[in-house]
Amino acid sequence: MGVLLFIALRHLLARLRSTLLIVAGMAVGVAVMSAMASMLLGLQGQFIASVIETTPNVVVEGERADRARPATAMPRREDTLISLSRRPPPEAERPITNYRTLMTRIAAVPGVRATAPQLVGRALLRYGTRGQPVALTGILPRQQRRALAWEEHVRHAHGDLETSPAGAILGFELAKNLGIPVGARVTLIAAADRRRTARVVALYQSGIRQIDEQLVYVNLPLAQALLDAPSAVSQLAVRVAAVDEAPAVAAAIQDVTRLRARSWQEVSASFFAVFRLQNTMTSVMIAFIVVIAGFGIANGLITLVLEKQRDIGILKALGASARVIARIFLAEGLLMGIAGGLVGMGLAALAIEALSRVELRGEGELTTASTFTMLTTPPIYLLPAAIAILISALASLLPVRRAAAADPVTIIRGAK
Repeated sequence: MGVLLFIALRHLLARLRSTLLIVAGMAVGVAVMSAMASMLLGLQGQFIASVIETTPNVVVEGERADRARPATAMPRREDTLISLSRRPPPEAERPITNYRTLMTRIAAVPGVRATAPQLVGRALLRYGTRGQPVALTGILPRQQRRALAWEEHVRHAHGDLETSPAGAILGFELAKNLGIPVGARVTLIAAADRRRTARVVALYQSGIRQIDEQLVYVNLPLAQALLDAPSAVSQLAVRVAAVDEAPAVAAAIQDVTRLRARSWQEVSASFFAVFRLQNTMTSVMIAFIVVIAGFGIANGLITLVLEKQRDIGILKALGASARVIARIFLAEGLLMGIAGGLVGMGLAALAIEALSRVELRGEGELTTASTFTMLTTPPIYLLPAAIAILISALASLLPVRRAAAADPVTIIRGAK
């Protein structure tokens, strides 16, 4: 084995420039694969962590789970070309009046850790001459704290909702867009011109732009007065023991309450569809990089076999078998793949460190992070390097077979 590696290294060093170009191409491919995977998986991981922390693991709504919503169609006539039908909207806005009883029943479901009532509705927030529609959410702070990792995302607190019945917590981006400082008084306007004045006691930063641009937390009694829903809530937030088991717990809650229960995976399904599209595009791009790198290795080894025909003939004349010749050129491909993988891992580490320091000045669609969230687990580096080595081995097969099949007599006779 030592002799085979010695010959392989001599061949590669004899064509140092070509060898370095192939290794560099493979290293760049590995670095690009690692950096892109780190960026996309980091973004997805941060988003999922934010969803788990700031939104309920399971949401129980007022719509009955066993109630069908049949479509109503217009009467059909003989000359009708197109038939139209209308399906009633879901009853998600239907209030839950017996929520205390339901919370007791839900708490007995295996896997449930805590529940909290919420009243969600639309309102208009006005501050001076500025106004914006908001998602008004009435909560009971003590129960909300148990059901969600709520206080961990509260910023610039000058009080809390428990001691401020007329207090409000605004989404961080909402306050920034309207220029509302903590301590300011805002007006909340709901349907039928129901108005209440609230003092901003804190800001809420979930990291999810869709939430931070619209959310307004107030105490449940204040929300009930604004939305004209006395003694009622619109949904129950449920925290489960294992977030991955949320769909199963949601199904169990639905069986117990006969109300629609949705897991966080179902609620965020549209975002996961975006992630799947991103992953598909990234996989296609990586596939092109891998194919190009494989062609580079195969081309380099084919050229090397052609240049070393005389050496191959001499080795065979000295008694080297076709298997030994094949191992020499396979070792050359693997050496280039290993070198490219190791150098690529180093370049990837530098690229990931640099990207993690880049400030994001644009307006992100999903998160409000100020820098790229990069994933730095070992598979981010090791998997692309392993792919590079595998591609090197596969790209060596054709040149290896050609070198092993060479006839030493023909080579030596034709040598100059």
